[in-house]
Amino acid sequence: MSSIIILVFAWDALLHRMITIPIEHISETAQHMADLDFSKVCRVHSRDEFHTLAENLNRMAKNLQNTLSQRKELTDTLSHELKTPLGIIRAYAEGLRDSTDQEKQRAYTEVIIEETEKMAGMINSLLELSAWEAGAISLKKQHFDFVELVETVAGRELMVLPSDSIHITYELPATLYL
Repeated sequence: MSSIIILVFAWDALLHRMITIPIEHISETAQHMADLDFSKVCRVHSRDEFHTLAENLNRMAKNLQNTLSQRKELTDTLSHELKTPLGIIRAYAEGLRDSTDQEKQRAYTEVIIEETEKMAGMINSLLELSAWEAGAISLKKQHFDFVELVETVAGRELMVLPSDSIHITYELPATLYL
């Protein structure tokens, strides 16, 4: 009878070591992930399905951490990018309010319209990104004229600053890289 009791306890200890402890580690790591804490590494030292599950959980935590980091970076960048046109719109709207020169008012109005179009473009890009992430659309390559972009931005600056204070020079490559 005592050998049966010892055998039962030994079997229980073995099952505890082989099943219960790995499940507890996996559950603890999953709880951290549910709380958006991806720093906890799940360590299961076996060569079975629990080890595979723990490795998959660790890989998923790493991928989710990278995704959240990229989202934060995107949010920071977008906040900055949207703040710039808003500042320009405000400055030109104030200039428009204070100006009596019709030509200057027309030029300021154009800048305001361009900046609102730029902001609308950024918002549309965000909506497209969201649709792309949802699998509703696919990406396509599109070329744009970088020189035109530089000249447009410089042109705005020249409207505000004296024209002799800014000099822009650039060299174009002999061949275009597509």
